[in-house]
Amino acid sequence: MFSRKLDLFSFFLLLVVVVLCGALIGTGVSTAIANFFGFTVADLIKVPASGYEKLERDVLRWVNMASQIFTFLIPALVYRIYYFKEDRVGASFVPSATFFYFIIITPLWVIGSFPLVEWLYRQNLLLPLPESLLALEKGANETLTALLKMEDGFEFVQNVIVMAAIPALCEEWLFRGVIQKKLVTTLPKPWMGIVLTAIIFSAIHFQFAGFIPRMFLGILLGYLYFFSGNIWIAIWGHFVFNGVQVLSKFLNIQSEEVLPDNLVPNPDVIWVIISALLTAGVFFYFNKLKAK
Repeated sequence: MFSRKLDLFSFFLLLVVVVLCGALIGTGVSTAIANFFGFTVADLIKVPASGYEKLERDVLRWVNMASQIFTFLIPALVYRIYYFKEDRVGASFVPSATFFYFIIITPLWVIGSFPLVEWLYRQNLLLPLPESLLALEKGANETLTALLKMEDGFEFVQNVIVMAAIPALCEEWLFRGVIQKKLVTTLPKPWMGIVLTAIIFSAIHFQFAGFIPRMFLGILLGYLYFFSGNIWIAIWGHFVFNGVQVLSKFLNIQSEEVLPDNLVPNPDVIWVIISALLTAGVFFYFNKLKAK
């Protein structure tokens, strides 16, 4: 059983070991799922020129879900139970007036930040990055784009679960529910723990052309958890962010065309300013709720 008196280095060293063990088990489960349907994980990750067939998309969704659960969720729950001594992972779900304020306003904050996130992404693209990193990012984006092809409402529901709900649940329990929880109570200032967690959250995705906007999203989610004191609010915010993108793809709001980085336009400045002001305004409102 873990000791609650672990120093910061030991805490993270043990966490890395637990996460790696979970990832290893997840790899085995993912491989078994793929093999059961006559595929290999390597085959599924490599996008065919004609795109995935429906069965391939379905199997890849199961593979991704298994990977998320074993790599992020199970290690996080192990830590929450044995390190933070929590008897129930749902113990933080406490309906209250403040809780419902966060439930209602969180989508406004997350969706309102989209133009600012988009602008940060365009600025990130201007940074000089090694070709190897850009190639890795391109491959991941191609897989994601192919997986987001939805022929009917059933596939849309599948993607909402596998690409919006599952990542939100699994990643928030680990990054905000474990890592940020430890850093905020260990470092001199709470914002240090929130920002450092956001950096780790962005780096672990290994998609550096989108490092800055993902870090910004991590900061928003970190403050949602910090202000509300409730991990489910951060999960809700993460789900909204992912879910809007899945819905946009399903409704063909997002363009299918992949433009060269230097040709991708920035969003209108006025929308970026409005988004920044809205994001800041909700931030101070949430801060006021926490003070109360």
